[in-house]
Amino acid sequence: MSRNFDDFEDIDEIQVSDSKLPEYKVKADTIDLIGFPLLHPKTGKAVFKRVKRFRHNDGERWHKFQAPTETEFLKEVIQEIGEPEERFVTVVIKYETDKQGNLKKPITGEILTILLSPTQMINLKKLSKVKSLSKNDLQVSSTNPDFQSKDFTPTNRAIWDLLKKDGKTPYLTKQDVLSADLEDEEDSDSSSPWTRDEVIEEAWQLADRGMDKIVADRYADRKIREVLGLEDELEHGSVTIDDELDSDLEVEIDDSEENKPY
Repeated sequence: MSRNFDDFEDIDEIQVSDSKLPEYKVKADTIDLIGFPLLHPKTGKAVFKRVKRFRHNDGERWHKFQAPTETEFLKEVIQEIGEPEERFVTVVIKYETDKQGNLKKPITGEILTILLSPTQMINLKKLSKVKSLSKNDLQVSSTNPDFQSKDFTPTNRAIWDLLKKDGKTPYLTKQDVLSADLEDEEDSDSSSPWTRDEVIEEAWQLADRGMDKIVADRYADRKIREVLGLEDELEHGSVTIDDELDSDLEVEIDDSEENKPY
């Protein structure tokens, strides 16, 4: 008996994508060092995505889902369970440090998503008016890591921004190795230097994977109706909420729900 294997893949040939995004989390009694390489192509400023989400307990478990984009249905959900929460998300480079925030040698880094509350976003806005986030890394600490509270202290340089554009003097490589003192390494035997532009490109690649997913799940309208026990879906208009990326100096924020769980 012959079988059709057109829909099957050999185990050695199967390619699986990991839908879980790498996320930055603060830890107790630790100072981290992060940079903001996700930049607006015209202004050169750090950018953030505003995400509105709902939290609802259906009697069995808590659901966190992003606000629907269809205006009339959004109004229906708000009428049922109240206004959505607001969070902000972007991509950062986190450097490897000791617990006091001192860079380890050799210096290493990784690209991660980061979730920010309205109050944290307000603090970043204030800092960015004094020191640009695109030119200055930040030290990050937390007094309440369970709720992912974040305290920011600006430094005097952005290490990732000091990377060479042409790759001839590689500070950072694909293997995440950075020279400890940021001096020229013309004799480096690294075959694949990680340039400044490549750091920015990798940050955008992570952003394009749907960085807003770390804020809340994306439920289909039918799933939202099921969770909330609403009637069958009705026909509505097509007006949507603007979810464009916001510049670090242009975000308008409501921090009234700051003390809610992370």
